[in-house]
Amino acid sequence: MNTMMLVSLVVAMAMTVSANPSYRLAELEEGHLENEADSGVEKRSVSLSQYRTNQLNIHNAKRAIHSAYPLSLDATLNSEAQAYAEYLLSIQNPSQHCSYIKSQNIPGIGCDSSTTNAGENLAWTSAQNDNFDGSTLWYDEVDLYDFCDHGFSSGTGHFTAMVWKPTTLVGFGRAIGASGTYEVARYVSPGNVGGQYHINVGDAPASLNRPACPATDPPSSSRVAECERIAGLTGTPYYYNNYTPKPSVFGLPPCYLICQKPSKKRSSGSSPQNVVFGYNWITGQLDCEKPDGSTGICVSNVCT
Repeated sequence: MNTMMLVSLVVAMAMTVSANPSYRLAELEEGHLENEADSGVEKRSVSLSQYRTNQLNIHNAKRAIHSAYPLSLDATLNSEAQAYAEYLLSIQNPSQHCSYIKSQNIPGIGCDSSTTNAGENLAWTSAQNDNFDGSTLWYDEVDLYDFCDHGFSSGTGHFTAMVWKPTTLVGFGRAIGASGTYEVARYVSPGNVGGQYHINVGDAPASLNRPACPATDPPSSSRVAECERIAGLTGTPYYYNNYTPKPSVFGLPPCYLICQKPSKKRSSGSSPQNVVFGYNWITGQLDCEKPDGSTGICVSNVCT
């Protein structure tokens, strides 16, 4: 029985063991395939180029379900993902994300200070499978995603990385060895950004037949009013709504204020910008979130 594993890192890391992901000697780029027979490496029935195209097509078919624009293959991301897949094979560690070791500046593994700032999904199976499909495994986490309570979880991070709307470029790497098959996907721009899931994953598509989400409580009226006041003062279209992140998301004191403004980018799914205002900006009395999750009032900049 083949063992499979999925690992995702974009802004946060997600790792899950499933009856689904894939290790052979490090795989050569398609341009060198004609030399594989001479080098003693078995020729692949699915070339690396075709494999990338297959995985791209699966990504784009799944993204279309969520009204996300199709991705394009990027040569640099392909090269970096391939180098990293070969590195994972060499250390036989399918869950070692680039972000954990990037500061070590190991040359030639697609993970150093010069490497593209990208999101990353990893998949592995113990089988030697040159057409291993990590993309479908990543997407299948949609069954676990709560479209009524958007956010990151370790069981759905691969799915959200795949369908993240502002992402435009992707690269794939594949390495096969005695210990199985590894797949690496790299994404630009990276997804899984806190406070942006409701925009960049979006509502559940009708085809998923999910029940309607319950009505939500209205946003904090005191924070709505403060953002509107600052907007009038500065001439910037600040706003506050149910999806504006709380200060705790960024490790800030509860009596700080976060307002949002529209992104300067015009692409579909562009995320709003979060702007933090300290105590000196606030003239009204804000409500706040206490450590136990209940609602308090800011008094002398302390949530009581």
